[in-house]
Amino acid sequence: MAGGLTDREAKPTLVVFARKSAGLDNPFLTSSLTRAMSPCFIDLMAIKLGLCSIRVAGESHGLSRMSVVKGVAMDMRQILEDFDEAYNHAFNRGDAAGCAAFFTEDVMLLAPGEPMLRGREAFIETYQSRIKQNTGGTHTNELIDFGVDGDTAYQVGSFAISDSDPPEKGKFVNVLKRQTDGTWKVYISIFNSDQP
Repeated sequence: MAGGLTDREAKPTLVVFARKSAGLDNPFLTSSLTRAMSPCFIDLMAIKLGLCSIRVAGESHGLSRMSVVKGVAMDMRQILEDFDEAYNHAFNRGDAAGCAAFFTEDVMLLAPGEPMLRGREAFIETYQSRIKQNTGGTHTNELIDFGVDGDTAYQVGSFAISDSDPPEKGKFVNVLKRQTDGTWKVYISIFNSDQP
């Protein structure tokens, strides 16, 4: 017991989740193992097996890359697609500050035809001009490739602005960092047009 909780309830979330994922939550199996191994060793083994089972389960369901936070597997593709959808909504309503909310305070922006910019204020100024040039256009993104390693992820994609004069197409690379609240924000953004 720990503060009125059972030993099972007092275990860190990751260990409990990993035990279940690894199949070590079975009372018969656990009791058999405890006769030969220390509880600490079992928990460490559960975490390793549990995270492996998360990866295998993700791959079997067509999830390209997985991000594990506090013992919970997340589909990084879905995170990035939701991210792009919300960003596009902000761009299409002409909200440069709304776009900037998806970037870190110290974002580095490498836009075509100008020096590297740093910080949200510079980002907002650039995007106010960019949105003005494409007033009435519809911004869309397509996710091409991505990866995640701990609290860092990358995203490669293409973008298009239709119904504008002229229409625009291009590509981009984003480097994202996971924030303390668990959300992801772009730290480095590089983009350029397909047109010469």
